Amino acid sequence: MKIKLILILLILVLLSQYALADLIVTTVDSEPKIIQPGDSATLTVTVKNLDEDDVENVRVKLDLTNLPFAPTKSGLEGYIKEIGENKERSVYFDIMTLSDAKTGVYKIPIKIESNNTQTKEDVIALKIWSKPLVEVLIDSSEIVKAGQTGTIIIKIVNKGLTDVTFLNTRLLRSNSYEILSSDSVYIGNLDSDDYETVEFKLYIKENPGTVKKLETLPVYIEYKDLDNKLYTTIIPLFLNLYTASEARQYGLVKSTRLWYALPILIIVYFIYRRRAKKRKDAS
Repeated sequence: MKIKLILILLILVLLSQYALADLIVTTVDSEPKIIQPGDSATLTVTVKNLDEDDVENVRVKLDLTNLPFAPTKSGLEGYIKEIGENKERSVYFDIMTLSDAKTGVYKIPIKIESNNTQTKEDVIALKIWSKPLVEVLIDSSEIVKAGQTGTIIIKIVNKGLTDVTFLNTRLLRSNSYEILSSDSVYIGNLDSDDYETVEFKLYIKENPGTVKKLETLPVYIEYKDLDNKLYTTIIPLFLNLYTASEARQYGLVKSTRLWYALPILIIVYFIYRRRAKKRKDAS
């Protein structure tokens, strides 16, 4: 009986020496807090030892495969010589986000190893954020001079690295033109490096005694980023206007040769009438 008890105690001692430590990631911080595309950052990963014994030779490894991050100075493996019982220690990684990285939350696989643990796999999250950049411009116009009715096509371009959602456009009203179509067009989602077009039908009013050379079209846009933050702005667009002769000169309107030939036709007509009358009188 004593021999069995001694064997059991010996086994328990041996197991205690080779027991697997319980290591967990408690916090993940980055400096700067907001990481933008192309930025460098220092990533701090804090590991806690939940075991009752000290843990030695702890290795923390990041896997950045197929992710928009790259290591810079530190590589992808951090080393901790020892973590005491119920204590925390941190490792640091110097990383850089790729310049074309899109805004979003990225999951980074992480592995934790030590002398007396099995490899433990976990996932940490890192967020890339950039401010939306939406550009509005006149794409084409059927209107080239005051007094005309036509369609104006406006292009909305997402030049930023983040997608936008709930995009809505509205052409604000003015005393100098009439909106003959709907003044508002809803677009919805607009991906990064993409564009959409909207159309408005207008009548540009004439100013008696003056020649309009420019018409201001204020366009209101509103949208949200991926964090559901609302953005609103009014962008003035400038529509160039021309006189009738300028429009013909620049090839903006089709010119008809009839207007140039009309004075000649009138002269020819009166000459013909005059000669015909002389013939009649002579007979």
